[in-house]
Amino acid sequence: MVRRRTGTDRLGEPVDNNNGDRSSSNLCNIPKHPSTYTEATLKRTIDHFYLSDGHRYRAPGPTEYLLTDRPGEVAIYQDSLKAGLRFPLHPFLVEYFCTFNLSPGQLVPNALRMLNYYLLVFVRRSMDPSIDFFRLLFEMKLLDRYDCYVVFSHRDRGLPSHDHFKIPNCPSSNSGWKNRYFFVKPIVGNFPFPLDWDVPPLEEFNYTPILSEQEIDTLIILRATEPLGRSMNDALTDDALVSAGIDRPYDFLEELARKNTRGQRKRRRENRPISSSSSDVALVSGHQATEPTGAQETRGVIEQLRTPDSSRPRSPRMVSENKPACNMRRSIEKVAEDCQAITSYLDWEVIETSKDKSPESLERSIMVEELRGEKIEQTGRLLEEKSRELRDRRRELAEKTEMINEREARVVDLEKMLQERDFQLQQTGDRVQTLENTVAQLLQDLAEKGKITIEEYKGSGEYMTTVGMVGVHGREMAFRKSREWLVDHFPNVDYSGAPFMPEVDDDDAESDD
Repeated sequence: MVRRRTGTDRLGEPVDNNNGDRSSSNLCNIPKHPSTYTEATLKRTIDHFYLSDGHRYRAPGPTEYLLTDRPGEVAIYQDSLKAGLRFPLHPFLVEYFCTFNLSPGQLVPNALRMLNYYLLVFVRRSMDPSIDFFRLLFEMKLLDRYDCYVVFSHRDRGLPSHDHFKIPNCPSSNSGWKNRYFFVKPIVGNFPFPLDWDVPPLEEFNYTPILSEQEIDTLIILRATEPLGRSMNDALTDDALVSAGIDRPYDFLEELARKNTRGQRKRRRENRPISSSSSDVALVSGHQATEPTGAQETRGVIEQLRTPDSSRPRSPRMVSENKPACNMRRSIEKVAEDCQAITSYLDWEVIETSKDKSPESLERSIMVEELRGEKIEQTGRLLEEKSRELRDRRRELAEKTEMINEREARVVDLEKMLQERDFQLQQTGDRVQTLENTVAQLLQDLAEKGKITIEEYKGSGEYMTTVGMVGVHGREMAFRKSREWLVDHFPNVDYSGAPFMPEVDDDDAESDD
């Protein structure tokens, strides 16, 4: 049995609210982790993420778990806020939760990052986000050990990695995120999405829809889109969330009025006398609460501050919200500009409020000083983190530069060695050529000298004596002796022809007989 939940379906039809007791519902395996949130940590979270005043935020009690018995409340994780979850929810997120009967807490932080990043890409390309396109790109799975948490992965596993919808790197670890949650409830009305936790409909989500040719072209464009940053933290910045309509822009005057209102409420609880002209402003997500005594006067002051005036500095948000940080140095300069703008603006506010010595003005001056200290401290921490990161990057760059210089020096040495080897080879080749020419000349000289020597030997007395001694019968013996003598004295000459043997006279041979 699956219960219908709060909100409307994809066609706008209302569904059951389920804002009452949920203890008897047939729910999924929900973990019972006690929350580590206290009132102090909740206050810091509200101030850090600039959460809307249109909702009530409550820290869980010691015996409360994710599903509270209080009607209209929903559990929200702190890591979901880091992933970009803001109230009121974007209509696309409301449509997603209502379509698949999911509560925002059922999406793990990285799954919520993928959903917000998908929405951001569509807004950057001036296209309407589609649930069907998201189903084509991602596949819904369940978290290990629990059948209530949803995670996303690339659906098209059979395609190469470069054909996937490219997303920045998600944080690899969100340790302890299940214990960091608190409860949220709208001041007016109910949430437009489900509150109960049921088993996610995997088959319904993972069913592949049929697309038209135009939708297929859009899908190809999405897969060819490069990531908007190296990590999700680089892509899902505050400015990016504001541009996508997920978060609202920071309003310095609204924050000042809200802090002033909180201080006055605290003094009322402590039974401190407050003048009827004190300011009390309630800004509730576009809904204005009943204004107490003196609220109209404070609202008039705020409207006066919002009116452009050359005599006072511009709001810090107006100074730097359209200056994106292109690199680390530009990011630090941007933070420094914000810090300077905040300081100048608050200095002007202190001077203006100190002109009037009424208790209300002095109280507002104190509030401004407190807010100034908080903003400067927060900006200082951010500057310190950016500076530390810049130093680390400079150190890495110096190490890489040193490695490159060493490799370049090694390449220069190798080039010199190659040039020396080439020169040595050229000299060796010249020497070999000279030696070959010398040997050829020697062989030629020996050959000519051998011929001359043969002619001299033929005319010598030894030759005639040898022939006369052995006669015709010793002709072959004379030939061998002559050959041996020539070989011993001139081994490089070819004597196979024996040109002097046919010149032996037959008469001389017969006279020997």
